[in-house]
Order: sequence, then C-alpha cells, then structure tokens
Amino acid sequence: MSSPSALSILHFLQSFGLQLAMACSSLINKCFRESWRCIKIGPWGGTGACNFDIGRSASQIKKVVLHTGDTVERLEISYVVDGNEVKTHPIGGSGGQSHEFELIPGEYINSMVGSVKTYRGETRISKLEFKTNLGKKHGPFGHGGGTEFTVPVMDGRIVGFFGQSGCYLNGIGVYLAPN
Repeated sequence: MSSPSALSILHFLQSFGLQLAMACSSLINKCFRESWRCIKIGPWGGTGACNFDIGRSASQIKKVVLHTGDTVERLEISYVVDGNEVKTHPIGGSGGQSHEFELIPGEYINSMVGSVKTYRGETRISKLEFKTNLGKKHGPFGHGGGTEFTVPVMDGRIVGFFGQSGCYLNGIGVYLAPN
C-alpha cells in the first residue's frame, strides 16, 4: 500500500470525526517502511489568515512553547538542525499563558492529542497534549472541549507541524517520520 492510500483512509476517518486508532497507526508504520519519508497527516481544525508549514526536514524537535487561554493561541518550535538550534517564528497570536517543554537528546514526540471547537464564531484548536518515547506526558495545554483527535505513532515520530493560524491556532496537522 502506498502513502497516498493511507492518507486517503485517514482523511476518510477524520471526516467522520473518529479518532485515529492503533489500526491506523500500523497502516502509517507500513507506509514508513515502504517509503522511508515523511508523511503529512491532518490538519484538524479550521482555517486562519495564514498557512504555516514547519519542521518536516528537521532532525529533532528540541522545545515546544504554547500560549493558551480558552484555546491554543500560539505555537513556537525549536529544532536541532545540523547540530544548531533553530527557533520558528511564533505561529498565532500574542496572548495567553506560556507553557513549554524541552526534549532531551534521543527523546521525540510519538503522540499528539488535541481538540477542536468553535469559540467566538471561529474554529480553533482548544487543547493540545503530547507524549514522548520516554513515556513523558506534556499537557494538556488549553481548556479543551469540542471534538477530540488523536495521532498515535508506533515506530515513528512527529517531526513537524503544519496548519493555519490568525490571532489563534486554528488548525494543525503533523509530519510523521520513521525512527
């Protein structure tokens, strides 16, 4: 099975608001083995004024910074690329309480759980939570509510994010890569 077929199945499940299950995770892993490249999953949420697309070629996510209020307002990522730390431009607005977590060398994100809701007439990401290969849980960040989505990854990792933003984080998807 090729990556486009896997993505078609995932988008079909997503269109019905179902969570990605472990069965989908094994399908993603099969795509990794066959293609040995990143695949794009998502996005979940709504539309914003700006598209963002970060990190698919990064070697390692080092730090994640989120600003939250009732919803996720802002996202910033730091990567290690060729031994140097690179920080992305802030994605989203300027408000909210700051939360951050840092990954140690060899640690990577292998699960993301989030939720999407309409708030003040705009579809937004209302919660994000991350888990790592070392069993650490970071979050939930944001108050949540709405429709939940899950991205579990076996034998792979989240290496980047894409989506849409304006004054808030409106939509988010992930780039997955094999270990």
